[in-house]
Amino acid sequence: MKKAFGILLGLWAVSASAQNVGGNWGGKLKIPSGELQIVLHVAESDTGYTVTLDSPDQRAFGLRASSVEYRKPELSVKWDRLKAAFTGKIEGDSLKGIFVQGMLPLALNLVRGDFALRRPQEPKPPFPYRSEEISVYNSRDSVTLAGTLTLPEGRGPFPAVVLVTGSGPQNRDEELMGHKPFAVIADYLTRRGIAVLRYDDRGVGQSTGNFAAATSADFTQDALAAFDYLLTRPEVSRKKIGMLGHSEGGTVAFMCAAADARVAFVVSLAGCAQRGDSLLLTQNRAIFKAQGAPDSCANAYVDVLRDIFRLQERYPSEYLQAHRDSLARVLFPAGPRGSLPEPMRQNAMTILTAPPDTWLRFFLRNDPKPYILATCCPVLALNGTKDIQVDAAINLGLIERYSVESGNKRVTVKAYEGLNHLFQHAETGSPNEYARIKETISPEVLEDVTAWILKITR
Repeated sequence: MKKAFGILLGLWAVSASAQNVGGNWGGKLKIPSGELQIVLHVAESDTGYTVTLDSPDQRAFGLRASSVEYRKPELSVKWDRLKAAFTGKIEGDSLKGIFVQGMLPLALNLVRGDFALRRPQEPKPPFPYRSEEISVYNSRDSVTLAGTLTLPEGRGPFPAVVLVTGSGPQNRDEELMGHKPFAVIADYLTRRGIAVLRYDDRGVGQSTGNFAAATSADFTQDALAAFDYLLTRPEVSRKKIGMLGHSEGGTVAFMCAAADARVAFVVSLAGCAQRGDSLLLTQNRAIFKAQGAPDSCANAYVDVLRDIFRLQERYPSEYLQAHRDSLARVLFPAGPRGSLPEPMRQNAMTILTAPPDTWLRFFLRNDPKPYILATCCPVLALNGTKDIQVDAAINLGLIERYSVESGNKRVTVKAYEGLNHLFQHAETGSPNEYARIKETISPEVLEDVTAWILKITR
């Protein structure tokens, strides 16, 4: 799901010369909302040193530097555009210093080490299956989607599945935090006899179109275009093509099944069954609590956010921007709301007065209930109990309830103990953990999804 705020990290610069500052330095930067893993990669060049910065918790990697002074043993780095600086002193294998952004100095102690991201599940060639680069045309929106089709060895026809990414612009591998979940899923399924089509979101990678102007309804049309493409492939069994979606993609998978009865099955991985505004309120409360915020603080912020959603549904953004100050007094009266920390208050006001967001406006009002009620094919809905972005108990419960109402008896739901939103084994479930976890997706989930698809398409 989309993130509302975070510390900005930019390009760093290097000059001067030194002998022993080169190498990889990593540590944790403590911020008011938690911790950020920071890694500096320092390498010697012809003109001195080059530095790249990784902030895995913020999905930022390889940020290149531009101005540094090293006077042994002190290292001073600045980037003027963000009004930030780091000054540290090398003590053996440690680089102890202060990171400053604005007026807030924060301790940042780094140590030498190997901080390369380990992703042992990422597929490596040679592959025991065929892989084709293909293009899918959505004629309704005049969008061309670039994708990869993986086909098992043999003549087929094979059961097949279209992979649908979660919210935010994603490439065909649903790449985030150094992980490639859809590459792992496609590899696992194809090795076991299931054809897989995955594609770059519109406006991402090699796909055309404008992602920023699209909603879940548009993504549904893209997914259905991918479904129609598979119908043209002789290697694919026309009556055994399903949809697998993650997060918002799970909702899109239900929207596809509701729109086209030819969809043979739906796999929802942490799919959203709550109406969008309710889901975001639940999500924000869970994330703040996971980051250690007191219940009173988390609840007060969510109350403010609920009122903001109501205002945005009733009034145009121009009105909200024009009445910002008076609305702030209403949103933050005396009491728990009025005592919220200033960064939380400012973040809430930024959300209130933000320019219209096509995706968000649609998402807030979109209720998956009618799509789930209209889904008649077999459904496998999975969640992790430590998912704090799409609550497992609430959303799996809704899928079960709606399926009972519709009379669809071919619905299987399962909650995995200890798995997060990406189906990794996690400690807290916080998004801050995603990059630090080596596992991309639980082998048990991969096995269960594969076995279920093979069973219902046999």
